[in-house]
Amino acid sequence: NDILKIIDAFLSAGIPYATDGKEDISGERRVKQLLDVLALAHIEGKESEEKDLALYRVLTSDYFELSHADILRFLRHVNSRKTESPGGGVTFLEEFLRYFSSSDSAVKMERPDKIMRAADCIQKLLTDSSARSVHSILMNFVKNSGLFRYILKAYADNKILKIRELRSLGSFINMVKTSDMARPSLRLGEFMAEMKTRKDHGLPIEGSLVTLTQTGVRVYTAHGSKGLEFHSVIIPFCLQNKNWPAKIIPDRIQFPFDLFRTKGKLNEKSILKQLALQDETRLFYVAITRARANLVFTASPSEDSVSSYYLNGLDISGDNAEEGAEEDVISKSLDQTDLEDPFIGSEEILQDMIRDLTLNPTRLNNYIACPRKFLYNDVVKLPGAKKKSLVFGNCVHKALERTYGQYMDRRVFPPFKFFEKTFRTELIFQGADKDMARDCLNKMKTVKEWFDKSAKEAVAPISLEKKLLATIGENIIFTGKYDKVEWVDEL
Repeated sequence: NDILKIIDAFLSAGIPYATDGKEDISGERRVKQLLDVLALAHIEGKESEEKDLALYRVLTSDYFELSHADILRFLRHVNSRKTESPGGGVTFLEEFLRYFSSSDSAVKMERPDKIMRAADCIQKLLTDSSARSVHSILMNFVKNSGLFRYILKAYADNKILKIRELRSLGSFINMVKTSDMARPSLRLGEFMAEMKTRKDHGLPIEGSLVTLTQTGVRVYTAHGSKGLEFHSVIIPFCLQNKNWPAKIIPDRIQFPFDLFRTKGKLNEKSILKQLALQDETRLFYVAITRARANLVFTASPSEDSVSSYYLNGLDISGDNAEEGAEEDVISKSLDQTDLEDPFIGSEEILQDMIRDLTLNPTRLNNYIACPRKFLYNDVVKLPGAKKKSLVFGNCVHKALERTYGQYMDRRVFPPFKFFEKTFRTELIFQGADKDMARDCLNKMKTVKEWFDKSAKEAVAPISLEKKLLATIGENIIFTGKYDKVEWVDEL
């Protein structure tokens, strides 16, 4: 992570640099975009919300050069279709492919040619996903989407960024190619499972973004610098328990002490900690002795971190260290990003989308907490990642609604089997994956204890899911629902 911070600073300043090639490319924009493409091709049909979200991320990628206003227009069309046919299974992806493969022209767009090209590219991607290798899928998509040509055009005046963008693209594709050659039968599902494992366990996706054949500042780890010498060396991030020395992490897997000559059979934590600190000190000595003339240390202490005591040992303290001028620090903190908000220019469409929007407690809380969240969730209505707690709550809610509904009709409180059957049906409807479904079903034992207790004192409701409608201020419609209405007492 520290190496990536340094690289970002070099890129921002336009400073050429070179590394030993062992970089984690998972955070590179082009790598993230290609992973989004593979996710769209991989996600199973029943997981419609994840697939729709993947489609949105792919369509808003810069290389398609789509107008965000056109994307919003089409999302408004999809949401209207969902309203017209509730329960009809209208999804963003299915409607996107259907609309642009027909002669339908209900949505007026600024650049229909570009979105038509994107639709054709995505259709080919989905066709390739079931029959081709991962490497072939990516190569065809790069060709059909014009991604390579876009990078050459967009960064024509910035050689450093252009090279980095192309190398991140090439590094990831070469990594996929290597995987394909090592395992010819590797399919998309297996590859995506490997990427998920890497992400879950914090493992890098290694790629050669910049090599030692390039001129520029050399970026090394302390271990990688052994045996090398330079005129000037900079050692950044000299913070106690973060880098110099790093905080000691206990062994996750305890190996037999016989494997370590230095540790022997020591069991005392204090002695093991002292040995680890000695290793860190030796590594710090390796780092500082790479310099022939100039050696520079940097540290930015904060409330939860202090400068390394190694610096004090070298008679370097905050009293005589150079500090940036306060004016410069404040001005940098007030700098605003030059990235343009994709929603700029789409105000007219957004106003049309919220014209008939009604408010409810959830939407209002979303807006108060984060207006951007309100925009994505309640106006554009983009699907979000499924949360186990929310899926479980929705299933219990639906099962209770059906249970009390039958109680109202038959005046006999249904058994737990009826509740459980409804719960399982709703779980399928919610599109939960196998792991999430298993965890939800494991909670049924706790639910059964509560259900059996409630069944003994059940009260037949007057109504279920009763709608509440109120007008606030200048024609602001506020809606809600009573889950269950019942008599407290009769006079």
